[in-house]
Amino acid sequence: MSDRSNTVKDGPSQLSDWNAVPLSPEIDADKSVRANFLRTIFPPLQFAGRKLLQSLSFEGRVLFSWQANPKNIQVAKYRVYQQAGNSLELVAETGADRTSIIAGRVIKNRPCSFAVLAVDSDNREGIPAWVTVQ
Repeated sequence: MSDRSNTVKDGPSQLSDWNAVPLSPEIDADKSVRANFLRTIFPPLQFAGRKLLQSLSFEGRVLFSWQANPKNIQVAKYRVYQQAGNSLELVAETGADRTSIIAGRVIKNRPCSFAVLAVDSDNREGIPAWVTVQ
């Protein structure tokens, strides 16, 4: 599993969309640049996934679970993305009070990678935690 950590503002569409600097630059009327450093949103802890397959089916869903990261402040919700080639597809969103969900579509005997991110009250996504479900 590789480290794809960093912060994005409105949701990643591709793996290359993760930005390394949590920064919000502003240019005022005097052409001065001011950098507003944003609070880092850390990845959820102990992210895990388990395939739930129908007994006679080759397709199924995934039971995801994670723990809230105590370093985070003002987490409003969590988002789960499924990797599809070089892009990410949003498969679930849940409130900050939940740390498990059933989501995603998987095929028996085919590994698939997922990311979970904490989202703050400004809708900024944090650093992802990754899991590959076998």
